[in-house]
Amino acid sequence: MYYVIQVFSKKEEETRKRMIRDLNPSLFIDIFIPKKKRIRKKEGVSFEITETCFPGYLFIETNTPVELKKELYKIKTLTKLLGIDTKHKDYIESLSDDEAEIIDILMGKAGSKRTIDISHIYLKEGNEIVVVDGPLKGFEGKIIKPDFHKRTVRVELPLLGQIITADLGIDFIREKVVDDETNI
Repeated sequence: MYYVIQVFSKKEEETRKRMIRDLNPSLFIDIFIPKKKRIRKKEGVSFEITETCFPGYLFIETNTPVELKKELYKIKTLTKLLGIDTKHKDYIESLSDDEAEIIDILMGKAGSKRTIDISHIYLKEGNEIVVVDGPLKGFEGKIIKPDFHKRTVRVELPLLGQIITADLGIDFIREKVVDDETNI
């Protein structure tokens, strides 16, 4: 099960390393910082960058949440465990199966780079976005705002019962608008 931990922004990697060093390895399967790739343009030159997808958050996969919760309080750069039930002090809410599945689809399963790759798109008439390949394929309905200049799209994702937004990288297969899919 995945759990979400809030940490100081810009201290995600430091906190992850500290957790790996200081926590009993039997308490977790994976600790990761969700990353995303996007295209950036500077002085007319396009290049790919990788950046944190959800600044200030770490994800941890564990099968022993109660024991892990007790150990996590040793980590000084940790600010909060998301999903703590105040009535049941030993309970931490994990991501639902559907939420975890979305994370796995977008970022890849454990052992992978845990980075959301760039999705390739083209535009149909009326600026309708069609995802040709990449992690956003099948998630077209979650796209709420494209920014073609920055080559990103804002998507809505469920996380611990709330809807959060993330700007994910896109690239155009063809920059001109096409009338139907047969003209690709």
